[in-house]
Amino acid sequence: MPLADRPWFRITWPFAVALAGIGAGAILSASLPGYFVFLAISAVTAAIAILGLGIVTGSAGMIALCQLTFAAVGAWIVSLLNVMQAPGGFIVWLVLGGVAAGLVGILVGLPALRLRGVNLAVVTLGFAAAADVTLVQIQFPGSAQGTAIERPEMFSNDRQFFFLSIVVLAVCALGAFFLQRGRWGSSWKAVAFSERGTAAAGQSVQTAKLTAFAVSAALGGISGGLLAGQVQLPFASSFTPLQSLALYVLAIMSGAHLIDMAIFGACCGCWSPSSSNAAASRRTGASSSSACSVCRRSPAARTSARASAT
Repeated sequence: MPLADRPWFRITWPFAVALAGIGAGAILSASLPGYFVFLAISAVTAAIAILGLGIVTGSAGMIALCQLTFAAVGAWIVSLLNVMQAPGGFIVWLVLGGVAAGLVGILVGLPALRLRGVNLAVVTLGFAAAADVTLVQIQFPGSAQGTAIERPEMFSNDRQFFFLSIVVLAVCALGAFFLQRGRWGSSWKAVAFSERGTAAAGQSVQTAKLTAFAVSAALGGISGGLLAGQVQLPFASSFTPLQSLALYVLAIMSGAHLIDMAIFGACCGCWSPSSSNAAASRRTGASSSSACSVCRRSPAARTSARASAT
């Protein structure tokens, strides 16, 4: 029997890959420069959110344009529990934020029982816009007072928090992997192929859609909780509908129903703004240095530069 077909191998190899990823994260957390550690945390949080989008969009075939709204729910719960000094610490708050976002995902998924395609996209985008307006008004708990979110004592600095985010990503990826290969995952794929065929096969279309929204929203809530722990003072500008649209585009382009492609899409999304900003700064620096050299050589240029400055 081939190794890939043996039962023990099919069960153990996902855990082996997760442990290898955690080991790679430990190496990166110790070797990356400070700025890139912060950027890597952003990539990990985006990967978890895109992983959730991969379930509702890639596996279940529904259009959801409010993933960062679920992330805002998770961040809001973490901020609230931090202000209340609730027992359990950041890890428990993170789990509770994911649970709260999952419950909100079920409520948002109710229209999906009768809507599909563009109509469902409009409903989810409208929910994201309404939530954004509400969040701007109420703000996150503790933001007006400047109350920073307390990280776990073992993961207080950015390097340690990056390692924590890698562990959370590995746990979320394992959960998504086994769910996609279980009964829920088969029902998601069946609904994406044909709702009538799913009902004819004796599976519940309603359960498939609601579980897809719930799992996707829970992953989004965990992503938002990690983001809140990363910046320690979250604001509504991090969870706008436009950013949800950009996240959806990344999920579609990368094929986020695959775990490795969700991580790849998050890395591309976080690296592109960074590289473009670095290129812009290099261009600005080059143009400034060339302008300075011209001014040093030409008295007329120095005169015109002084005139333009005044």
